[in-house]
Amino acid sequence: MVDEGWMTGLTLYDLGPFPGVKKGGDGAVFVEVYRVTDEILSDLDVLEGYSKANEAGSLYVRRYLNSDMGPSCWIYLYQGDISRLPVIEDGNWLGPGMTTETY
Repeated sequence: MVDEGWMTGLTLYDLGPFPGVKKGGDGAVFVEVYRVTDEILSDLDVLEGYSKANEAGSLYVRRYLNSDMGPSCWIYLYQGDISRLPVIEDGNWLGPGMTTETY
């Protein structure tokens, strides 16, 4: 890990076994930043269900976001329907079923 911090203007959702981030809202999301090779980034794209050739059909899209209050980095933004998903209010996903109170 090379950095960590809060990125504002994002909302974090609980998708069950993993989180989803959407742009918008007045909250912040805690992020960890890693330096990776192009090969590892490509592997992460597969893991996150992202296809540069088919962004419309991807579960997530990868975008480079700048932040005044934290690191600038690539982030995967969730593209699915969030209307029935719970928001993770504190912006920190610790794992399925985990909260800052149980961690």
